[in-house]
Amino acid sequence: SCKSENKEQDQKDVVTVEKPQINDELFTITINAVVEKDDSFQVYYKDAEKDAFVEEKSLYNVFKGSNQAQDIQFVLPENALPNYLRFDFGINKEQSEVVINSIKIDYLGQNFTIKNNELDLFISFNDQTLKFNKEKGSIAPFVAKDGSYDPMSFTGQTLYDKIQILKQ
Repeated sequence: SCKSENKEQDQKDVVTVEKPQINDELFTITINAVVEKDDSFQVYYKDAEKDAFVEEKSLYNVFKGSNQAQDIQFVLPENALPNYLRFDFGINKEQSEVVINSIKIDYLGQNFTIKNNELDLFISFNDQTLKFNKEKGSIAPFVAKDGSYDPMSFTGQTLYDKIQILKQ
């Protein structure tokens, strides 16, 4: 009987590790990626193209590195419905290549997923801060010549269009 109790306990532990339930009413972004070293990703959001990306409209997700794919989730505050996003892929200057398997955006029970082989169709990668590899769906962040480190990317027109469809 002890063995079956342990099995039940193990199953309960597994259930508690599952990712949180997505609230359909909140705009949610989930990046599924292999990030080998501990890091922190940040997502900025804004309404108008001319607006600046500001810290007050950004979310951090600090996570442990792993050689296994993991979901890095950002749940925007209530009533936040962005048109434009900026993805900052880490602050760890020692980070190795990051493989982005997918980016999923959920809102009001609808969603769409950008697969790694189509990332560049939706996202504009800043080649001054990272090297994008289309075949692998990966980014290799690097320290810029001026010593700065800010591997980032921005909403492309196709992503903007997809977000508009989700918000209808």
